[in-house]
Amino acid sequence: MKFIAYSDPHNHPHQSYSKILPDGMNSRLVDIGRAVKTIYDAAEEIGCPVVSGGDTFQVKNSAHVIAFNEFSGILHRRSKVANPDQFDIINIGNHDMATHDGSRHALESLSYLPGIFIPHGASVSFAHWGEGIMFAIIPYPMEHGRFSEDKFRGMLKRAIEEVENAKPYTAILLGHLYTHELMKKHLDRGGDFSGKELMKHFDLVLLGHHHVHDVILGPTDKHGRTKKVVSIGSPIQLRADERGDKKGYIIVNTETLDFEFIPIESPEFHYFEGEKTIVPEKITGDFVSVKVKSKAEGTRVKTLLERHGVAEYRIEVVPEKKTARIDLTPGAKDEEIITKYLESEWGKTDLDHDRLKKIGLAYLS
Repeated sequence: MKFIAYSDPHNHPHQSYSKILPDGMNSRLVDIGRAVKTIYDAAEEIGCPVVSGGDTFQVKNSAHVIAFNEFSGILHRRSKVANPDQFDIINIGNHDMATHDGSRHALESLSYLPGIFIPHGASVSFAHWGEGIMFAIIPYPMEHGRFSEDKFRGMLKRAIEEVENAKPYTAILLGHLYTHELMKKHLDRGGDFSGKELMKHFDLVLLGHHHVHDVILGPTDKHGRTKKVVSIGSPIQLRADERGDKKGYIIVNTETLDFEFIPIESPEFHYFEGEKTIVPEKITGDFVSVKVKSKAEGTRVKTLLERHGVAEYRIEVVPEKKTARIDLTPGAKDEEIITKYLESEWGKTDLDHDRLKKIGLAYLS
C-alpha cells in the first residue's frame, strides 16, 4: 500500500515576510494553508492515508484561532472520507505543545475525529494498519519546556519492546527529532540520536522537526528492502535560511519502503548581491533580499523588484569598503611610509604635505 507523509507546516500567521491581504488574512498563513490542502487533496485523489511528522501549529501559549480553524476545516473534511482501517496519523511536535511537559497540545479537540489518529503528547503511542504495518509514534519528548533525553530513551525503549513482540511485516517509527547524521551533514552539529541505531529495530523511520528533506539509507531487511531514515522536511520554505531547499511531501510504498518526493509550488526565498545577479523570471511572487553598494543601485533594484511582482523584498545598502595598497620596501621607516601614502591616490588632499608629514611623524613617535 501507499501513504503520504508530510511534516512541519507550522500553521500560523507569521509576521516575517508577510502582508495583510485585501480580505484581512495573513499572506503566510494562506501560503501554508494552500500547501497543506494540496497534500490532503492528493491523498484523496490517490485514495491513501496521510501521516504527519508534527508541528502542525506554531503554538506560543495558544494556537492562533484562524490557523486552527483553517486546519480544522481540512481535517473535518478529511475525516468524512478517511479509511477507518488505514486512518490518518498526526504526530505532536514541540511547536504543537502548550505545556512544559507536553501533556497538553493544540490538536486535542481534533483527536476525536473518526479516521484521524492523534496521540497523547507525553507518551509513546502505537497504531496498526491491518496486521502487517505497525507504527510506533514518539512525540517530541519535552520536560520543563525543553528536550528530555531521558524521556526520549524511555519512550524509545518501550517502542522497541512492542515492535519486537509484535514482529510486524513493516515496523515504522514516526518521530519529531534530529538525527546525528543529518545534523552533522546540514548544520555541523550533533542530533538527538543515531539514525543507524534506529534501523536495527525499525524498517522505516519518518522524522519531523528538521525542515530539510533528506534520507539515510540503511541495511537490507529480511524481505530484501532497504531500510531508511527519512527527514520528511517542511512543505514550504518557512524561513530565509531555507532558500534553495526543495519542499513538498513524499509518497511511501510500504511493500518496498521506497518513496517518491513530490514538490509543492509555493513562494520561495532568494538572496542576491548586486542588481546584475538578480534573475527576474524566477522571483515573481517570492521573497527577495538584495545587497547593494549604493542608494542609487538600491533605487534601481526597488523598481526592478516591484515591476516583477515579488511578494516582499528587503534591500540592504552596504557601501564597498576601499583599502589602500602601497608598495613599500621591507623595513621602511615611518617617514617613507607617510611620504608614499601622501603621494598615492589614497593620500590626495589640498592640505600642506610637509605639515601633514610632521604631524604624522609626531603621532607615530
